[in-house]
Amino acid sequence: MSLVTPSWHRIWLFPLLGAILQPAIGKPVPARRPVQLIRSNWTIAKPANLTAVAARPTPAPAVSPARVTFAEAGYADQSLQGLSSTATYYLRIPPTGTLQNGQLTLLLTPSQALLLNKSSVTIQVNGQPALSLNLNQLTPNSPISVPLSSASQQAGSPFVQVDVKTQLAISDDRCKDLENPALWLKVGQASSVTYQVAANAGKRLNLSNCLPTKTAIVYPATASPVDIRLVSALYSRLSELRPGTVGLFPASQAPDSLRNLIVVGELTNLPARYRSLLTRQPQPHQGLFVLKAATPQQPEVLFVTGSGQDGYAKTVDAVSNSTILASAFGDFLTINEARQEQLDRPQSDRLTLAQLGGQPTMMQGIGSLRQLYSFRLSDFSKQPNEIETHLEARYSGLQAGDRGYLNLYINDVLFSSTALDKSGLISVSPNVKRYLLKPFNTVQAEFRFFPGTNVCQNSFTSFFAQVDVQRSYVYSASAYSSETLSFLQYPGAFQSKPLAVVVSKSQLTQAVPGVCELVRQLNQRPAKTLTIPSVYASDSYKASTDENLLAILDRNDPLWARLSKAPVQFDRDFRLYGDDRSKPLFAVSDSVSCGVAQIFREGDQSVLLLSLNGTAAAGTLQNTARHLTDQLSNQASNVLIAAGPNRYVFNLTEDNASIDYYDRTDYARDWWGRYNLYILGGLLVLILLAFLYVRSKVNVSRALFEN
Repeated sequence: MSLVTPSWHRIWLFPLLGAILQPAIGKPVPARRPVQLIRSNWTIAKPANLTAVAARPTPAPAVSPARVTFAEAGYADQSLQGLSSTATYYLRIPPTGTLQNGQLTLLLTPSQALLLNKSSVTIQVNGQPALSLNLNQLTPNSPISVPLSSASQQAGSPFVQVDVKTQLAISDDRCKDLENPALWLKVGQASSVTYQVAANAGKRLNLSNCLPTKTAIVYPATASPVDIRLVSALYSRLSELRPGTVGLFPASQAPDSLRNLIVVGELTNLPARYRSLLTRQPQPHQGLFVLKAATPQQPEVLFVTGSGQDGYAKTVDAVSNSTILASAFGDFLTINEARQEQLDRPQSDRLTLAQLGGQPTMMQGIGSLRQLYSFRLSDFSKQPNEIETHLEARYSGLQAGDRGYLNLYINDVLFSSTALDKSGLISVSPNVKRYLLKPFNTVQAEFRFFPGTNVCQNSFTSFFAQVDVQRSYVYSASAYSSETLSFLQYPGAFQSKPLAVVVSKSQLTQAVPGVCELVRQLNQRPAKTLTIPSVYASDSYKASTDENLLAILDRNDPLWARLSKAPVQFDRDFRLYGDDRSKPLFAVSDSVSCGVAQIFREGDQSVLLLSLNGTAAAGTLQNTARHLTDQLSNQASNVLIAAGPNRYVFNLTEDNASIDYYDRTDYARDWWGRYNLYILGGLLVLILLAFLYVRSKVNVSRALFEN
């Protein structure tokens, strides 16, 4: 629409239109000062022709997808071998994550000898086929991706199950390929599952499901016995729920990079840097768990605290009993009363494979079919001297020309081989001698099946086998008894009585990692209730023969006087010798940094004693404790010395001549024995020089006298 306006209207119309159009176009229309009166025409623009500059809302920051790798879930590179094979992976997805729009990424490396067009791989997610392809469809050095959805995870389960199944070939004749070692496909540990953060992540997170995501525990810079007991309980529980290491930090050393952690401490002793995040306060004599969700500026923190030492101590029993936190679906929990339930681990002379975690898996294929079962010597009520391995299984009966065997291995050592027949049933009970046993043992059942020639020419039928895990067992056929304890008997020898942990007062804070490792070893097998021993400072401990003892002492602790049966009196400097007494194997003095572990009996008590010398006390204690139950500990060793990356194990008795104690007088004697030849040689040289000097003076004097 056009509007013709007299020029004198410009005096008031320009400012008016400027005020009208300014909100629409974003710029003010200046009111021009009229210089002359002229006629002017203009067009009022339609609203559609106006360009409006509106303030756009700032978009919410995008949430990056997260991922969990196979390595983080505890899986190393795995090779699938043979004509057909299967590998199963379970990866934990945090409660705040969802697999909707997620992705499975697999790094597959096939053998270079395979016929790629006749070899295939099938990926199953949550038991359902997700992808099948021939290996010639793989791009070298490139991963394959499988899209995931919310249906990829079973409802109510924190895990996603991934199965990788292979059918491999090297030639057109599968019978020739049967035992070919070049049949393999490697699944890389860098494979991963990518997941999204759920829109309702805050509502999903609660006390019942937050523990597996925690990566570190922060405790007060000056730890108390209750702090040690609580941290060791949490450490054992986290080690059971998640793979990998759990960080342990005193508050003064906790890095700022921690994003998912547990903070512990009595209410008045909580680390100051985290105290402001605590939004609830416990009532007097109450324990308290509070979960603080993460924000872009703050980490996710689980607070475990209490009012007073009695209220704070109640949280220990709440952690040791898994049902308490498992039934807490909110973000806080108050503990008015808690008690530690009785130990529910199987403690008997006979343990079924089902009790050891075995599953009735159906094994199917050609060649070698294997199943692993693991156990510890401490799982038995008494230390076994000989173990009977009873195994019952069903399998597909052999036809004419077929050959089959059941091989049993203990720690990769073959100890039984039995031929299969057409019956389809087998029951064997071979014994394992003690010299084949280690602190941690694996029994492997291997079915080997070789089809007859006629099967290869016509059809190729797969062999199957299934172990009856309820009727198969490992049995302590005879108990092992010895006058002296060895590391092989830890922690089994300490489970017959209540257990106490005694720590030198000067070492309470430094001892936290070491105690955590010892308590974790007591709770290796998952159980409803943890074994959490009482913790005392050495100056307040009252010795009792009704309990076994774990002690961490410094070299000046008065408690050494009560431990007269210790193989090494570490409060004194000493040297250890082998057959050659002129060369010590190891020497300990004030200048040597090391940790010493000893296991022995003091009357009716079983005692494990750790002591340290030098700097880096916390790390030294933890490393020493870790070495106690490794597979290198032999049956007879009762003294272990950890010095830096090196460790030494010895078998010492009270009257053993291999150990030599020495004091300041001995230092002087050693110094003289080491340098006496040099000193005597130097004295002889000085005497000779003095003689030559005196002789030269005498000759000079004689010459002067004669002249």
